[in-house]
Amino acid sequence: MASVRKRANGTYQIRVYDGYDASGHQIERTMTWRPEPGWSAARTKKELERQKLAFEQEVESGDYSGQHIKFEVFVERWITQYATPELAPKTVYDYQRMLPAINAVLGHLYLIKIKPAHIIELRDSLLAGSGTDTWVVNGDLKHHMAQQGMATYRELQTATQLSEDTVRSAAQGKTVSRRTAEAISAALGQPLEELFREHPGKTRSGTTVRHYLRLVSSILSKAVEWQLLSSNPAERVGLPRKDGKKQPVLTIAQAKRLLDCLQREPIMQRTAITILLTTGMRREELMALRWSSIDWEDGLITIDAAVQYMPGKGCIMGETKTDSSDRVIKAASATIICLQEWQSYRRAQMQELGGDLDDDMFVFGDMDGKVPNPDSLTQWFARFVKRHNLPPVHLHTLRHTTATIMIERHCPVTTVAGTLGHASPTTTTTIYAHAIARASARSAAVMDDVFGF
Repeated sequence: MASVRKRANGTYQIRVYDGYDASGHQIERTMTWRPEPGWSAARTKKELERQKLAFEQEVESGDYSGQHIKFEVFVERWITQYATPELAPKTVYDYQRMLPAINAVLGHLYLIKIKPAHIIELRDSLLAGSGTDTWVVNGDLKHHMAQQGMATYRELQTATQLSEDTVRSAAQGKTVSRRTAEAISAALGQPLEELFREHPGKTRSGTTVRHYLRLVSSILSKAVEWQLLSSNPAERVGLPRKDGKKQPVLTIAQAKRLLDCLQREPIMQRTAITILLTTGMRREELMALRWSSIDWEDGLITIDAAVQYMPGKGCIMGETKTDSSDRVIKAASATIICLQEWQSYRRAQMQELGGDLDDDMFVFGDMDGKVPNPDSLTQWFARFVKRHNLPPVHLHTLRHTTATIMIERHCPVTTVAGTLGHASPTTTTTIYAHAIARASARSAAVMDDVFGF
């Protein structure tokens, strides 16, 4: 039996109970109805009874569309039923950090009510708000360290698996990311809000805002897949998609210069960056490599895991990004030689300490066997780029550079997709459409040369 509650804004909420869920809780379906302006009390009452009956029949017949679900309510279901079991923990964590800013604009809306104007409002809100989520330590960090029996920053660095520079920056009162603040707070047994305070940061960049909007697109697309919406809302409201936008890459000359600059750098970082540039690996996959992952005789590298940092937990071993990301790639001979030099160097270090290199040890981990932190390499690379006045690129640019060079050297798209661990060649052609177009243009020029046109 449907029940009705009149709201202060003149609308009516119609509620129908629809059995019980797996936890034994009663399932409640609701809709909101607003009478037309100027309607008499009698007409409103008559139409309200018709709306009640129609909604009750809709729920009882199983045709309830879910379009009456508010965005923020559906998001909770999306996180529980889809994101948590299907996506990497780090990805879920990042999405959960993004959702409060999205829910502030869209959360109160029913799925069916989301229109282009709301997306524009969300975009403007995201661009205007602070996007860095930066924090500053309250008081003396060393005091809290002493309470936990930590005398040096190195001890705190070990407990958090952050870089020592990051720990020192926090102690000196410099701004740090929320993730850093959470890791330090967890290591020192303090609530985040007591040990740190929020610091106003810079506004979000256009690229960051697009990440937020793509998350909204993913959520609404899942609503379509679950048949809670009848049309593709991502297209209806004009949300952005990844559709072949040109990826930032290094030219071959710039890549060669980067490799030359690496020769003056520590062997561990030199080896790691060289592998990323020559294999197209993700940094999380690189840090999960063990010595047993390398087939020295055939020059093969097995990629079947990824490292992710989780606040309060540190670095953990997890699965690769997708099922197709598990792969075996053929490494260039120069890459294998570089790895052999690093292995010899690391073995000598271990022997000086009275130990030996074990096949199960991480290739780029500390000698204590802990899971390596991908962020440490990212931070080092950013300083390296500035120090050598290289183009302002980030670590993931190396992966795009690998793919682009392979395409421009006419490697089959299926080969490129397999090397990168893409789910299908379609993903590769979508992301690197510009590089494929350039390669095709050069292929056409070859025919002119051959036939003398």
